Amino acid sequence: MPDPPTTSRPADGSGRILGDPGRARLFGAAWSRVRTWIAGGDWKRPRYLVGGLGALLLVGVLIGWAIPRPPDVGLALRDGESDRASVVLKHHDDLDPGSLLLLARERDGLLWYATQANGRLHCAILDVRGADLQQQCGTRDQLSDRPLYVNAEDPGAAPPSGYAGSLLLAGAGVPAGVLQRYQATFTDGGTATSRERADMRRIVADNRLVYASVVGRVGDTPVWLGDDGSGRRCLIVEDPDPRKTCDVNTAALDFAGSGDSGQDGPALTLRLPETGAHPAMRIDFWAPQNGGQYLVITQDDALFHLDHVAAD
Repeated sequence: MPDPPTTSRPADGSGRILGDPGRARLFGAAWSRVRTWIAGGDWKRPRYLVGGLGALLLVGVLIGWAIPRPPDVGLALRDGESDRASVVLKHHDDLDPGSLLLLARERDGLLWYATQANGRLHCAILDVRGADLQQQCGTRDQLSDRPLYVNAEDPGAAPPSGYAGSLLLAGAGVPAGVLQRYQATFTDGGTATSRERADMRRIVADNRLVYASVVGRVGDTPVWLGDDGSGRRCLIVEDPDPRKTCDVNTAALDFAGSGDSGQDGPALTLRLPETGAHPAMRIDFWAPQNGGQYLVITQDDALFHLDHVAAD
């Protein structure tokens, strides 16, 4: 069986193809036309130049489409923030390359966005100077139900303070973030006693809150409203033992477009059984979407009814 035809180039650099006379003649004719076209200067004509530039532009656009990149929504980095970005990348080496963006800044806090697993996971990273990095990740479907929340304490702040960030995906998956700094405050016009200020610090620490404030009283007992920075609010009453109820902050869900306004009922409800100091009480915290926040404290007849049934 004869060997198949082969092609090779001679060592003299003439450009002739050896081994297949038919292919050699075809290549020679084509190469002759190319050399004549170059020597005659036809390639300098405007239509050829414009066509060539257009082809190069098309290739560039196609390459740009083929290479995925994060949406151009990040903030420009200021002095020192590039170093903090490097720290984030060092501690989270599983982030997709080139996906880290700065979404929000507030004093010593930075809220970063990045993706993992080739874009399948979207992450919110809270970077507070002097505190450990906090990260939460979720799929696009998960973020369509509710935002991601990250929170961190502000080390050494007095009164106790913290940062809370939230991340959602808007439009065609474009990340949007909000970063807030919370500080423990009272709503009673500055009339809080030193003991209540100490109680506030203890309640914040014991319940891992970013702030707490007095929003009402049952007799002389304060009713505390706190936020844990992850989208949950809590009512707390020490009567005398601590009683607490928590739920998702509906205002934060409205920000994510969930449509849950909390108008059909109170955002939080806490029941206190009867003691020697007061009858059974029901405490409702209302936070309607289009109105202010307020507290309603009433005698809880339902608890009396339940006690009566239990006695029977």
